[in-house]
Amino acid sequence: LYVMSRDGKLHVLAIDEQGSIKETKVVDLGLSGCASMPTVNGSTMYVGGEVESGAAALAIVDLKSLESTLVTQADGALLPGVKGYGGIKAAPLVSTQNGETYVYFTVNYGESSDWVNYNSGGGVYRYKLGDSEATGAFSATGHNNYCDSPIACDSKGNLYFINDSGTLFKLNGGVKAS
Repeated sequence: LYVMSRDGKLHVLAIDEQGSIKETKVVDLGLSGCASMPTVNGSTMYVGGEVESGAAALAIVDLKSLESTLVTQADGALLPGVKGYGGIKAAPLVSTQNGETYVYFTVNYGESSDWVNYNSGGGVYRYKLGDSEATGAFSATGHNNYCDSPIACDSKGNLYFINDSGTLFKLNGGVKAS
């Protein structure tokens, strides 16, 4: 079993024949915080969190070696975040399309001068396995806000999520459920 703790550590657990749980290893992934459930695809685990600077981060973990890579940038800039509060909070959605692996995630961050009218945040990012950074896949313009929502995918490739503006978003097609 793979379990994340709030301090950003990966705990590897084993269950013996009597049903007892034993921790076999604790791995520092480079995250300073984590409130995300991990998603496993094959022998790779994807989990969101944040790094010490407060930037959001996506950890990609090889479950055979337990080595990790952190993705902390999107479109040439740090993924947004608020130290101790932001980061990637929900389990990432992993999709395999045409032999390529994509990871979709939201970031718990938004900018507002009055905590009512947000001018950023609440969209979706996409990371293609092997790339050096993520890209902004959808901006929630007009409905910006913080977002700790997981992304769901239907059989037609439509993505669904909600952000703190209370808006339910449907992003049409292009993603195949896997």
